[in-house]
Amino acid sequence: MTQGSPTVGQDKDSVPRAWHIGFNNETWMDLFLSSDSASMGWPQVEKDISKLQSHESIVDATDASESVHPRNPAVQLRKFAHEAEIGDIIVLKDGLRYHSDDEWGGNGNIRAIGVIDGEYTHADARDYYGELPIDATNKMNEHHRSVRWVINFDEQLGGPFTPEIAFSQWTFDELDEYPTLREQIISSRGLHGKFTELEEYATSVAQSREEEKQTTVWIEKSYHNREDREEPGWGLGDALWCPQTRTDGGGSIYYENATGVKKGDVIIHLDQDQRAFTGASIAADDYEETTCLEDTEWDRKGVSEMEYNSGGRPAYRVPLKDYRELAAPLDVDAVLDEENKEVLHKLREDHTVVYSKNLNLNQGAYLTRSPPALVELINDTAHQKVGESIPHLATNTSNRDVQSGNDEDEEKSKAREAVDSISEATSLVVERLAETEYTNPLREVSGDRIERWTLALRGFNPGYFVTPEEEIEFQDLKAYLETNREHFDRIASEIPITGLDNMNPTEVVFLALLRDRQKSLIESHVLDIQPNASQPKLNAILRGAYRYFENPTHPIIQQVRKDETTVYRQSAPIDYWIPVLQHRACGIGESDYGLWAELNPGDVIAFHANAETRYSDPEYDDGFMFGIAVVGERFESNKNWWNDNYAHDDQYPYRIAFDRLFLTSGAANASNLTVTDGATQLRKGAVSTNTVNDWCQDATDSDFPVNHFLIALDDDTKYGRGEIIADRLVNSTTSVSPVATTGEFTGTVDPDAFDEIVFPEAYDLPTATEISEQITAAVRAGDHIIFTGPPGTGKTEIAQHVTADLVKNHPNLYSGYQVTTATADWSTFDTVGGYMPTESAGDDSNGDLAFTPGIVLNRLKDPQTGVQSNEPIIIDELNRADIDKGFGQLFTLLSGQPVKLPYTKDEQEIELLPTDHAETVPADHQYVVPDSWHIFATMNSYDKTSLYEMSYAFMRRFAFIRIPAPNLPEGDDEEALDTLDEGMQQYIDAWEEINPTPEELRAVGLVWKHTNQAVEDRAIGPAIVKDMLGYITNHHDAQNGNLKSRVTNAAISYIFPQLEGVPERTQIVSHIADVDEIDRDMIETAARDMLQVTLETES
Repeated sequence: MTQGSPTVGQDKDSVPRAWHIGFNNETWMDLFLSSDSASMGWPQVEKDISKLQSHESIVDATDASESVHPRNPAVQLRKFAHEAEIGDIIVLKDGLRYHSDDEWGGNGNIRAIGVIDGEYTHADARDYYGELPIDATNKMNEHHRSVRWVINFDEQLGGPFTPEIAFSQWTFDELDEYPTLREQIISSRGLHGKFTELEEYATSVAQSREEEKQTTVWIEKSYHNREDREEPGWGLGDALWCPQTRTDGGGSIYYENATGVKKGDVIIHLDQDQRAFTGASIAADDYEETTCLEDTEWDRKGVSEMEYNSGGRPAYRVPLKDYRELAAPLDVDAVLDEENKEVLHKLREDHTVVYSKNLNLNQGAYLTRSPPALVELINDTAHQKVGESIPHLATNTSNRDVQSGNDEDEEKSKAREAVDSISEATSLVVERLAETEYTNPLREVSGDRIERWTLALRGFNPGYFVTPEEEIEFQDLKAYLETNREHFDRIASEIPITGLDNMNPTEVVFLALLRDRQKSLIESHVLDIQPNASQPKLNAILRGAYRYFENPTHPIIQQVRKDETTVYRQSAPIDYWIPVLQHRACGIGESDYGLWAELNPGDVIAFHANAETRYSDPEYDDGFMFGIAVVGERFESNKNWWNDNYAHDDQYPYRIAFDRLFLTSGAANASNLTVTDGATQLRKGAVSTNTVNDWCQDATDSDFPVNHFLIALDDDTKYGRGEIIADRLVNSTTSVSPVATTGEFTGTVDPDAFDEIVFPEAYDLPTATEISEQITAAVRAGDHIIFTGPPGTGKTEIAQHVTADLVKNHPNLYSGYQVTTATADWSTFDTVGGYMPTESAGDDSNGDLAFTPGIVLNRLKDPQTGVQSNEPIIIDELNRADIDKGFGQLFTLLSGQPVKLPYTKDEQEIELLPTDHAETVPADHQYVVPDSWHIFATMNSYDKTSLYEMSYAFMRRFAFIRIPAPNLPEGDDEEALDTLDEGMQQYIDAWEEINPTPEELRAVGLVWKHTNQAVEDRAIGPAIVKDMLGYITNHHDAQNGNLKSRVTNAAISYIFPQLEGVPERTQIVSHIADVDEIDRDMIETAARDMLQVTLETES
């Protein structure tokens, strides 16, 4: 890595705060490293300072001096005990380093780097460490922090690291140059993985600490008069409890929230009957898994709708304690008041709350986490209406004038200067900053980064939708502020300025300095727009008050974001959707042809079930969404839409295949359903219409449409109903095969598929219809196919046209096709697959190996997405491969039996399975052969004796279809020659790019005729003739010789290679040499050189 390059994926601005601790005593250093700790101490400060947080209080209670110099023990211990936080980096060093006269001096080295992961502790060193080594007894260090030492340079190649950064000789201080130190170490020693481990651990413990500090508040909404409230251990204030799932088996965030309740959390109780907050409890412990209390409503629904025995429906239970009631119930409507509408709506944008968009209580919202701002609002309202706080909640949260984190004296507070606008604040902050020791830290941020923030802010307003690219920049801006908030806090403490529009002084200072940085870039012509950072925009970014895609990298969302994509909602009864899953295609009837014609590949369809059968009335509250797909090709089919379980007469001849398909759990695992079990199966994991309607209300204030079969969700906005449905629905879905793996081919191969292939009537060839009928019969029978015949007869071309026709006209069965050519070197590694080094293995011969599928298995599963596919494979010149070596386990698979390979993936043996042995959704280690999958192979009849022979066991798995060479007319009379010309002209009419003269056409026709009639069953096809004509017609100029020379060279170039190894090649060459337009001397010479053939001298 080059000096100064980014390391371990982080920006300098996102690096944790760092400190250095210095010792010259090797014994103590060894104790620190072996005990995962750091300690320090001075005779002047022998007291526990855990409660002495200010410099003055430490000085007053100890013998430390009043000096504020960094070497004063009081200053160092205050930093060690109180300023250094859990999650900060700590660097263990010895000695000092300094820079003088362009040289680095000092004997300081870095011995270890770790993370502070425990609070300050005061204890006698002998109690903390146990028995101390002799060399440590003179230094009684009584002040301790727990540290996880991640990098120990004594254990690294190269030993202690000597940096080119300055650090002081005193024991403990902040290390501002940690980013530079990190870059130097990585550049010199590597250790990328160690720094990643270090900083990930720092982030983890810091987050855990923050979570520990916060008391989580929950709102339990229930009927306090329900039957279980009198049951000991289950009643109000005794426990929270609820089922684990909905009655349809799907998950509910309101039930799952019970698993997030931790011991010590506060639960506010809301009586749904009174519509009032009545009191609060404390969680006595974390949740436990149990079953519903017998003979309660949830238990009875488990019996009637889920087939559980009474008392058997799984439930969550959280024990509670210290239940306290309010003096009087607090009316919910006093909190959900119109005056609080703006705050409530902002909270709802970012949190799952107990109320709806209309400020009514959410149906079914049994347990919700209450964000701090909502807790504050409830507490304020309780003070106003009831005269007391919510039990267990501190009263100071209601004091909105308290500035958290500011500990100013009255005089300094009075000196704070009020501002009315951000422009005024910017001028004031820049002016006052110049009077302090600080500079604008944003001047250190790259111009490119500021420009990206500025462009993202352009046109943005609170509540607006932002693109994923803009969201990345907003998160980066927010992360920068949060990472450097303490620094801006210190600047704000030096600049007496008030908050502005719900922004505290620190955020005002940051915003002002950001605008100042934007202005400087405009003056230097880096930016060409005016400063656009404003308090409403920054407020919205910091509080997430804007709309954005939750799943921007999901394939559905990437498709939805394209300008040309339209999102549709298709609504139909369950009995319609069951064939959709079976056929892997949506069907549309004659009356809706116009809807079908409007759909384009790449559009998106969301699936909605609105009733049980076509004869049921749609029930809004009972409907659900269960899938979403990217539209593939439109096609027509006369295959019966309904299976044998249905007696419907209606058909849907216009079909829509899928390019990608995502289904909820029930639909993904559905197979061979009837209407009865389909209704239950499809509901599993589905999303109710009511929930989807809430999404639509969130996005556009419009309802979810349920009254049309197929409707475009086009709201003329970047994040309308179509976008939010796609964005939210994919959270509940999994990717499944877009093709019908169990679907059988029942159609026909269209003769028109061979339009580009010529079958001259004059040459007595099979017609396109006859060939298509043979292929259709074989494919319908489930056979693989080998096309045989002489070289150049179009076998490969026919195979390609067949597979292209299957993909075009049956896109619900076939997802593409692949052409490959067999070789003598083929093994099962090429066809099936085998172990290959992973990307992480590098040049290490002992690196990781992973199973990599071969060309055949890649036709069964998309190597990019891992989704089941169905791509017929064309293997050209099949018998050039050693079949046993190249196909191996595929023998068994082609006979319809499952196979296990001698390879593993995720500790599971790789399995090749026919559909009747496969799960509905194959696992990663499984490859399923669709019922309609086929191998199309070609074999030159010339090769039969010279290359590998195929066993009968292999051949019986294939249907052989012969593609013969044209039957050219016998004799040299005028009638025969006219017939020859007639057939040749039919080829020329199809080969538009070739225009030979009559003489050229006749000459090549005679060469072809003599070649094919020399020996029985030794012929060449028209493809070689086309190559000859292409050669001859492109060499008309005199420089390339006369017609005889051109025809002879063409015969040598294109016919001779087909004769290598043919026993009768002497006879064939002799026949060619008899053609008048062949130069006999040239062809004799070429025959000797190329084919080792000597022709008899002409008599």
